[in-house]
Amino acid sequence: MIPALAHQRERLRHERRGSERLRARGAGAKDKLSDADGILAAVLCLRKIGTHDLLARLFGIAGSTLTRAVQVARQRGR
Repeated sequence: MIPALAHQRERLRHERRGSERLRARGAGAKDKLSDADGILAAVLCLRKIGTHDLLARLFGIAGSTLTRAVQVARQRGR
């Protein structure tokens, strides 16, 4: 069922674009944090263990990456 759903989603996106993909599948930016590090960073941030800037530096990531990790953790927690 999953491949059929993926095919349907790709067909609908093709219709919306009106053309083929401009980039190859999976060509976007790669995650800089593993799942475990993302959850840890999000928990530390939400518990206010450190400032946003401090945690981003400790994990070697940009502040926007930390913000995205917090958003993902909140979505998974629902």
